[in-house]
Order: sequence, then structure tokens, then C-alpha cells
Amino acid sequence: STGKENNAPNIIAMIQRFNEVSNWVATEVVSVTKDKLRTKALCWFLDVAEHCKQLNNLNALLEIISGLNQGPCHRLRDNWEALPNKYSLLYDNLNKLVSR
Repeated sequence: STGKENNAPNIIAMIQRFNEVSNWVATEVVSVTKDKLRTKALCWFLDVAEHCKQLNNLNALLEIISGLNQGPCHRLRDNWEALPNKYSLLYDNLNKLVSR
């Protein structure tokens, strides 16, 4: 047990939760085997991220976008290109928001 874990257990728990959720998002998208369904999964997570933004839940928004930006998920070029324009724009806007 390190000093950090003793001095700031709630911060450590928040960081662990952040990592769990972002890894879960990436895993859920990558584990879908059919391209059309994988593209739908991307759209679904983008819808959830937009709802989080509307609720001012910026932590959950960042968790989702971080998961979508993880290497295995981000490399799904065909699926990203198959997104309807509405979702491509939404992804770009949410990405810009969390990158500030």
C-alpha cells in the first residue's frame, strides 16, 4: 500500500472507476462481431455521451469518449467511416469538448 492510496483513497477509487468504464466502452464496441452492429454500438455510445453532456455529467462523458478513443476501438476505421453524418459530427464535437 502506497502513500497515495492511504492519503487519497477516494481519488484512487475515482481513477479506477474511470479506467473501468472507459475500458468497458472499448471492450463492448470491439467485441461486436458484425460491422453493422458495431457501427450501431458506436452510435449508441455517442448517444449516451450526448445525454451525459446534457446532464452536465462531464466525467461520464469523458469516460465514454476516452473508451472510444482507445487504440483497438479507434482503429475500426470502416466502422467510423460508416457512421451517419449526424454521429460523425457529434463525435467530433464531443471530442473537441473533452480535449479543451
